[in-house]
Amino acid sequence: MRSVFFTLLLLLSFKANAQYNISYYAYGSPLDFFGGFNAKPLNIYPTSGSNFFFYMRDSTHGVELWKGDGVTAPTMVADLNPTKDILEWNLKTEVGAMCSINGVLYFSVTDAAHGAELWKYDGTNPPSLVADVVPGIAGSAPCYMQTMGGKLYFGAFKDSVEAVTFPSSRNMFVYNPTTNTVSPVIARSNQIKLRYRMYVEGTKFIYVSGNTSDSLRIYGYEPSTGTEALYITPMTGQTILPRNLYKWNGKYYFTATDATYGYELYEAPASGGNAVRITDINPGTGSSIDPTCNAYGEPRYVGFGNYLYFFAQPSTSSPEAYKYDPATGNVSLQNYNVGIGYYGGIAYNNRLLFGGMQPNTRTATYNVAEPCVFNGVDSPKVIRNLSTSQNGTYPLGWVMSADSTKILFAAGGDDYANNPKKIFTLTDSTFVKDTSTGTSVQTVRQVVEAKAYPNPVKEVLNIEVKVPQSMALQVQLVDNAGRVLYNNNLKKYNRGIVTINVNMVGYAAGIYYYRITDETGKTVSMGRVLH
Repeated sequence: MRSVFFTLLLLLSFKANAQYNISYYAYGSPLDFFGGFNAKPLNIYPTSGSNFFFYMRDSTHGVELWKGDGVTAPTMVADLNPTKDILEWNLKTEVGAMCSINGVLYFSVTDAAHGAELWKYDGTNPPSLVADVVPGIAGSAPCYMQTMGGKLYFGAFKDSVEAVTFPSSRNMFVYNPTTNTVSPVIARSNQIKLRYRMYVEGTKFIYVSGNTSDSLRIYGYEPSTGTEALYITPMTGQTILPRNLYKWNGKYYFTATDATYGYELYEAPASGGNAVRITDINPGTGSSIDPTCNAYGEPRYVGFGNYLYFFAQPSTSSPEAYKYDPATGNVSLQNYNVGIGYYGGIAYNNRLLFGGMQPNTRTATYNVAEPCVFNGVDSPKVIRNLSTSQNGTYPLGWVMSADSTKILFAAGGDDYANNPKKIFTLTDSTFVKDTSTGTSVQTVRQVVEAKAYPNPVKEVLNIEVKVPQSMALQVQLVDNAGRVLYNNNLKKYNRGIVTINVNMVGYAAGIYYYRITDETGKTVSMGRVLH
């Protein structure tokens, strides 16, 4: 393993004068025959203190498990697969391929004898195989690991056929360290088919599950009783296909679609129950939210402070930055030239660190997809241009050490854009200057804020719009099926507060949405109303 250390230093000033130090931590030697996927560090996992585990490839050992503290040179735990199987890498890119119980690390490893299976490492003794769930070189490809009651729950293939039939799904298994046994978890006629990741909610696991790609639902599983039940109910009359489940501030958020709407953002209580659609930013069947995860299985939205930030495509144009206020139900297009959370992020010292993504409408000259910081007030800033070209480095996989002293994240480089093959460490404990940092440039678009009251409404709904400058806006009220019930048409408004009154007497009880678009047809603000 060739480890390179040099310091990339930075001065970044907010109102609180936050300054960050980013250091280049580790980089695996490339494999010539594997092209752009060389040395890709995945599944960075924090353990005790400031220690991390992660998978890394080099030309001598192939893909193996490494450990480090983000400061001293990382070391390989063991060369568990001397054959350097080029197929092993894809089996370690799944979400949650590492987890720990009482100081013991459980992880997925591929070797020539067993394929990809579950192993463990106690930090002292050599790593050992936990169970050969699928005998032979096919392996069970463990992932989606989560713990409860001192047991490890994880997703895995139950046979080699499933790896081909349902390559994105896994059956749920449980490992009991006390009895040293692995057994399948069965809750319906066939095994639970996990997708993406699991969350712990009290005594239940919450997850996306389905038998095929067109029957996904969000379920809850109770290990103590061995029962599974639908946890989040789709909206009435709609068959949604949830993806990218994300828990934040007592609620679950996910991307879903149906026959009426494309992929949009949904919300449900952490206690379960009915789902509510947050957005229809691209009206009708057009999708506004990317349903795919990033390379670390992170959704393309992130919560910070009192708001959920996400990158959405309001029409056929470039995606833009939006902010959702759960307290009011309002969504507004933001005056940011970076998409917050598009590649994941993490809250650190009252600021959000994230991998930014610039829309095509940007006016800034700094690189796309670089590490950014946001204090919730000022426009987000690029911390450092890690790439010297316009390719960007696409930072993702943000993980905080157990002692909260540093952040590790993966990022790419100039030779392979969108390929996180390097590991960086970030702290704000070292204050130094660097005049070569990139600077943000404000976009010309102004934020259009709106609110609706009373909410719930019985008779007249007031939609109050804060117009930042003279501009043309259109205000609509639509029902849950997407039908436009009120339309004031496109009108030009002067700067100030404008209130639109909509008489809802005679409207059926239910959920409605107000949507405000600009002269280009882009959704600039919207919100949910209960009648």
